[in-house]
Formats: sequence, structure tokens, C-alpha cells
Amino acid sequence: RLQLQFNAAVPEFTLTEADHPVELYSALFQSMTDVDGRAIGRCREELEQEGFHPLINGATSGFLKRLVVQLSPRGELLEDRAPAGEATDPQIGRDPILFLRGRTLGFAAAIEGILADLRTREDLPWSLLNIVGEESPLPDTAETDPSTDRYSEAEAGVLLSKPANPEQIRIAKQLEEYGGVLVQGPPGTGKTHTIGNLIGHLLAQGKSVLVTSHTTKALRMVRHHIVPELRPLCVSLLESDLDSRKQLESAVGSIAERLSRADAGSLEIEWKKLEAERSELLKKLDDVRNQFADARADEYRDMVIAGKSWAPADAARKVAQEKETLGWIPGPVAAVAPLPLSPPELADLYRTNVTVTREDETELSGHLPELHDLPRPEDFEASVSERNRLGMEDLELRSDLWQASSSPGSPHDLESLASSLTQAAEPLSGKEKWKLAAVYAGKYGDAHRQPWDQLVSFVRLVHREAANAQESFVKYGPQLSDSSSLEDQERIAGEILGHLENGGKLGSFTLLTHKSWSHFIESARVNNAHPRLPEHFHALRKLSHLKTLRQDLAGRWDRQVAVLGTLPSTDMGEEVEKTLMQFCDSIDNCLGWYEHTWLPLEQQLEDLGFRWEKFLAEQPAVVGPDGELVRIGRAVHNSLLPILDSRYKKLKLLQLEEEIRDLKNLLKLAARLAKSSKATAKLLAAVKDEDANQYRDAYERLLELKSRQADLDLRRALLTKLEGAAPAWARVIRDRTGVHGRGEPPRDPAAAWIWRQLNDELDRRAGVSLEGLQTKSEKLREQLRRVTVGLIDQRAWSAQARRTSSRQRQALVGWLDTIRRIGKGHGIRVSLLRAEAARKMSECRSAVPVWVMPLSRVVENFDPRTTRFDVVIIDEASQSDVMA
Repeated sequence: RLQLQFNAAVPEFTLTEADHPVELYSALFQSMTDVDGRAIGRCREELEQEGFHPLINGATSGFLKRLVVQLSPRGELLEDRAPAGEATDPQIGRDPILFLRGRTLGFAAAIEGILADLRTREDLPWSLLNIVGEESPLPDTAETDPSTDRYSEAEAGVLLSKPANPEQIRIAKQLEEYGGVLVQGPPGTGKTHTIGNLIGHLLAQGKSVLVTSHTTKALRMVRHHIVPELRPLCVSLLESDLDSRKQLESAVGSIAERLSRADAGSLEIEWKKLEAERSELLKKLDDVRNQFADARADEYRDMVIAGKSWAPADAARKVAQEKETLGWIPGPVAAVAPLPLSPPELADLYRTNVTVTREDETELSGHLPELHDLPRPEDFEASVSERNRLGMEDLELRSDLWQASSSPGSPHDLESLASSLTQAAEPLSGKEKWKLAAVYAGKYGDAHRQPWDQLVSFVRLVHREAANAQESFVKYGPQLSDSSSLEDQERIAGEILGHLENGGKLGSFTLLTHKSWSHFIESARVNNAHPRLPEHFHALRKLSHLKTLRQDLAGRWDRQVAVLGTLPSTDMGEEVEKTLMQFCDSIDNCLGWYEHTWLPLEQQLEDLGFRWEKFLAEQPAVVGPDGELVRIGRAVHNSLLPILDSRYKKLKLLQLEEEIRDLKNLLKLAARLAKSSKATAKLLAAVKDEDANQYRDAYERLLELKSRQADLDLRRALLTKLEGAAPAWARVIRDRTGVHGRGEPPRDPAAAWIWRQLNDELDRRAGVSLEGLQTKSEKLREQLRRVTVGLIDQRAWSAQARRTSSRQRQALVGWLDTIRRIGKGHGIRVSLLRAEAARKMSECRSAVPVWVMPLSRVVENFDPRTTRFDVVIIDEASQSDVMA
């Protein structure tokens, strides 16, 4: 196939060989009845595979010989001439000629292919069914009123790479809803522009597109109306095969190169980012549109403030007339919000202008130390005074008795230990010798302790016996005779009680035979009468037994304790056990003194690092039975307590110095955190100088600041509440500017609030520039167009990457390589290479998503039985015949 080109500059016509592979024009053989069609098919396949060229001898002559033999066994090949006239047998001559034919011969094959396809398809297109009278189920779009469509790119969701009007948006939307859209318009109304826009939108959806027409004239500018970023995805096959080849080569090269450096996943990430950016731009554009509409309406629309409508002129007059009296609230303020603070809240807010000064607010805004972390002024003064006093004393009394490696303890520990030692040494003073004896007995235990334990047990036994007999004594009031011993009376009372309990009686004979019984009954009394019942003798026996115990207890006390200088039993009355019970706990304490009192104290001394054994060894011996204990007591009172007092003072001095040092560090940290705090600085200076008076003043200032914290918190809360609706008003109150620094608000805040809202609304309406909004809208539209182009590009190439299989990519690269090998079209292998290129193009043709070609080229390049496009656009459809 040759391409006829005309160069008007020469002028001349030029014939060049096209890339179309060599064809076997088999239509010539249809009139021959004895020709085997299968044989002709095999020859056609051989031609496609080998790529024989009609102007080359050798292999081409051999192919023609085989072909003529297939036509008839008597067929003949004429190598150097054309057949002369008619012959009975077929002849093929080699005499090249140039002939022209219209590109309509492919329509017949295409129509046959379509008819064959229709026989097997179930989903017949409604465009064909309408021709034969079948009614389309699609709604009638003619009833739609285009004036009701609100133009909004955000609403349409249509990705248009070029400026568009509402009609173009409707075309894209209806194309998605219906199977076909008919667009009518006179020349110059933008139909080709619309096609270019739709191609970008369809590519972004990953669809394949065919743009065709009956003539090539209508298609020449289609590709130029596509944005440059998408042109590599479009191929125009018009009159010139060379131009078409260049476009195809460029498109295939661009597709192969782009797909080699980007995958569908990364492209999808990019277009999602652009999609989000586009959504934001659409929102901004809608806002600008709304502002523009509001600005136009504000020229006559009433203002509604506090539920009342104001005409713009009336509002302007009110604002001008009342400016001096009500214009004290600075603006701007919230347009329709009510007064944010109630009258009491406003009064509290302005009151804090006075109760909390600027200096107070500055101080409280910093990191002030807490009062509970600071000593009171009197405590600070006492600490400084005591520290100074202790610093002048000698605090190293017998420091050699303290181990340096041990924990020194705290002053409180030493003070408590000294108090315990003083109490513990009290029994050792010698004032009460019986205590020394009991302590001594408790220390050595066993036989030394036994008499004291028995004495305590005896006292408690007598006390318990007296308690048990008390009820009987109260009930019967027994009285014994003084003429007989207590032991005899207890024995006689027991004998009589036993006689009565055994059933005996106190008759005359019994009394006559028991003179002692009779004498006892005569001398004893129960309830001021002679005893006669068992209960009476039981009470008398208890009384005699108790008196015997008391006599024994008194005697033991006098022999064991009273001889040691304490109270004798004769001074204790008849019920001696009641007095002695007071001594029992003291005796027990003395007995346990060494184990429970002294040894723990010795351990405490050792824990604090005191060398007790060394100290005790230095104490002089004391002569006497209790000398050992007296020696300990004297050592405690005369030597140990002064040593402990010196140690206490030393530790107290260290403690005071540490407390002052900690206080100083605390205030240093607070001063660093609140550099502008004068109160903290004064406290720190007072502590450094150890000035009690300066510390008192600074402490009272801090106390005063803390008392104003509640007012400051209230002020901040009210300012925050006010700031949401009136930031400028809150700012001047915070800064105490002019009248807003006074202790009470100016008059009539509610009316002043309405005045400010009216004034702000008038200023807002006057400040809106329609020209500025228009300029802003144009800038946003331009940004939207650029982002949309980028989004279409990323989505289109993402869809292209997903659509193109690895085999097609290999075919794309192979086709480009084959075309480069063909070069200028010279050489003996050109025909074979062209055949190979044609085969590879048939594999990768679907990798090109957009084709622009007239109908004549469509039927040449695509098999209607296998080729499907998502969208077909027919330009100048009214001029197309049934072939379209």
C-alpha cells in the first residue's frame, strides 16, 4: 500500500510506501468456481507470516508460483510480463501497476462480521432495537428541564481538564446514566471542545474510547483539544499513513516509557491526594460563590439582630446617632450571638480590674511557691535565732564516744531517747530502795526474783479472796470473837459447817459434847444474832480465813518491803490488800525494767553510734548492795544526758542549716520559673540574708497574692467566655484600656452590644468587594483546573497500568523495536519486519485507550466481532450514512 502526499511548496506529488502489510486481494478469485477457498486461506497465512514484497523477485516469485498452482494445476506464472488477453487457464503476471480505490471495501467485511456477531449476542444494543420498533426502557431525557440543573462541579463529580459550561457537565452525567447521548449544535459552539473534555473524563474512569466520523475533516482537531498530558494515550489515524505511524509510534513509546517507571499502586496514591486537594478547592469555590450571592443580596436584605429586623438604612441611622453613648464596646463581635456575659458577670469582671492589679496578675501568672511549703514567719525567725545560738555553743562534748560510721539519727530521735533514759533511770535514783531491790532481783532473775513474784501473787490472791467474800459479808455481816485466834475460829466454823452439811443439827446434846462449838456460837454474830444456818458459818469461815490472809500478807510486806523504807502495813488499815495492789504494777515494772526498759535503750544508743560499754567503763564504782544500779543511774543523770544534749544540739544545728538550705533552693527554683515575680525574689533575698523582718513582709505579700487567686480565676474564666464572641472587648478589659480598666462596666451593656452588632454588620457589608470575590473565584478555578488535569493524568495512567497486561507491555516494546529496525523502509527484510510489526500491533492495539479515525479506517483496523470500546463518539453523526 502506498501513501500519496502533496508538497505545495515545490509543488509535487510523492508516493511513499505505507506501513500497512502486503495484502492478498482474494476478491479477484470469487468468480472462479473451482478455486479451493482453504488453499487460498493457506496462501494468505503464508503471505502474512513471510511478508513477501510485490516488487522483489526470488521468494515472491516462488510464492506466486505456489499461488497460481493452488488456483489451478494448469496455472502459469509470467515472470516479466502481464497476461495478454483472456486465457482458459489462470495466469499471474508480474507487471507492477498503480491503481486507486476508495476505502470502503472494508465495510462489507465489517458488516458481515457485525451480522455474524448479532446472531450470537443476547445483549442487543437499544440503538439497533429502536430501528426495528423496540421501545427503549430508558427514561425520556427530553422531559428534563436543563434550567433546573444547578451547575456545581462538586455535585457533578465530573473530571474536566478544560473549562466547561453546565451543558457539558450534563452531557458527561447523562453519558454515565444512559446508553447514548445525542448532542446537537451549530458550528463553533464547542462540540469538539466537549469531545476533548469528555475524553479526559473517560480516561480518568479507565475507559476505552473511539472517536470517529464519516469524514476525516471533522477529526483533524480532536487530538489538539486534549490536554498535552493525555495526548500520548490518543492516536489519530487520518489520511496520512506516515503521520498516523508517527503518532502511533509516539503514543506507544510514551505508554511503554510511562508504564516502565510507575506502577498502578503509586499512581493511585498520588491521584487520591489530588482528589482530596480537588475536594478542598471545590469547597472553597462554593464558599466564594455563596459569598458572592450573599454580597449581592446584602444590598437590600434586612439585618436581624436580637430578634428584630433592621433595614440597612435604619441601621445606619441608629449607628450614627448612638455612637457616642453606645459605641464603647470594641469590635468585631459575633454577628448573631447574644451578650455573652450576664450583668452580674460583667460587674464581677470589671470589679476584678481593681481587686486584681496588673502586678498581682503578673505575679499569679508565674510559678509562686505554695504556702504549705514555706515556714511561717515566726517559725523562720525562731529557726534563724536558734541556728545562730547553737552555732555559738560547743557541741563536741565527748564526741569521741560517737561512731562516725553509724547513722546519727535525728534530733527528735535523740530528744526522745533522752526523755526515755530520764524516765528509765528514775528507779535507780535510790529515793525508793525497794525499787532498787526489785530492779536488782529482776535483772538477775531466778531465786533473786522469786520472792518478789510471790509477793505480787500473794497480794493479788488476797485481793481476789476479799472480792469473792464481799457478797457474803454484805448479806450476813459476820463478826468474830476477839478472844480466840483466827485459825481456831476458822477451824471451828468449818467443823460446824461440815456437821450441818452432813445432816447434823446443833442440839443441846451436840453443843454439850462440843464445848468449843458452843463457845464459838455464843461469841460470834451474824446479822447481830447467833449463827445457826450453814450460810452463817460459811460467812464466818470466809471472814476468819480472809483475816488470816491479811495478817500473813501484812507480815510479809513488813519483812520484805517495809524494811526498805517504804510504808508499813500498820499504816494501811485493815484491808491491807487494797493498798498493796497499787504497788503490784510498780513491782512488775521494776522486775521487768532491765529486760524491757533498759536493754532496748542500750540498743538504741548503740544504733545511734554511742559507745555505751566504753562510757560505762569510765564511770566510778558505787559501794553498796545496789551499787551497780546506782552507778548506772548516776551515769545517766550526771554524764550521759549532757552528752546526749550536746549531740542533740549538734544534730539540730545541722537540721536547721539543711532546712534553710532546702528553703533557699526551693525559692531559687521558683524564682527561675517565675522570673518576673517580685514576691518570690523578696522571699529568696530574705532567706539568703536571714532577715526575719524582710521574710515576714514577703510572706505576707505572698499570702495576699494567694487570697486574690480566686478573683483572678474568675476573671480568666469570664474573659475566656467573653473572648469567644467579642475578642477585642476581652482584650481591652484584659489590658485595662481606658474605661475598660475601671471597677464597673459602662452603662447599658445590652444596648451597646446591639449597637456593635449593627455597626459590624454594616462594616461587613460595606467591606465586601464583588470584584475581589470574582478575582478569587477565577484564581480558584484556575487552581481547580490544574489540579483536575493532574488528577485526570494520574487516574488515567493508573487505569492504563492496570489495563495493560505484561504480554501487551512486551508487545509494545517489541513493536517499537521492530519499527526502529524498519527505519526508512529499505532492505530485503522490510516486508517481513512490517508483517511482524502488524502482528505485534494486533496484540497491543487495546493498550492504546483512545483512537481517533474515520469509519473507513475503523473497519480496516478493528474486527467488530472481537473489538469493544467502552464509549464511541461519532462526530458529525448527522452526515453519516447507514455505514456508521
